[in-house]
Amino acid sequence: MHIVIGILFFIVGIAACESCKDGEAARERARVETAERQRQAEYEAYRRQEAERQRKEEEARKQQALKRSKYSALQEFAQKEMPRAWSTYQEISVLIDERTKKIKDLEATLELLRPGASKTDQDLLALKAKVEEIKQLKNSIYTSIEDAYISAVKFSAELGSAEEKRFRESMDSAKRNSDAVIERFNVMRKVK
Repeated sequence: MHIVIGILFFIVGIAACESCKDGEAARERARVETAERQRQAEYEAYRRQEAERQRKEEEARKQQALKRSKYSALQEFAQKEMPRAWSTYQEISVLIDERTKKIKDLEATLELLRPGASKTDQDLLALKAKVEEIKQLKNSIYTSIEDAYISAVKFSAELGSAEEKRFRESMDSAKRNSDAVIERFNVMRKVK
């Protein structure tokens, strides 16, 4: 009998040990599944961020393309309608670029030979102020070109007096025609 009881305890012990192993395996599976869900969530967050970044880049490209096309239309208009203003604008742009480069060279030379002098040198400060004046002139010319372009677009959008007269006559004719058709069908309904 003791042998039977011993065997039973042995079997129960093995079963308990097996359930321990099953518990450890379940915990390991849960840990692996949790880690997998965490990786999946991180991947999804990355994908959303990447999609948002790509959307923003595409929007920026579209804005740049729109800006370039508007500038091209403005440039085409200015070259055709006000070539002198446009060439002056272009010349001033080149002048500003040249002067800015030369001022930076002067500034670098002053800093090399006399550190700190670029902040106090009156000639350098006067040159910088002159370039700023020229930039303001350039901006005012560009604003004038824009204003002229806007006026031209407004003009093209408006109906001329002859066009407006034709439009009103067409509208009146269409109204008379529709009134006649309505009247004819009303008479036909009464006769029916």
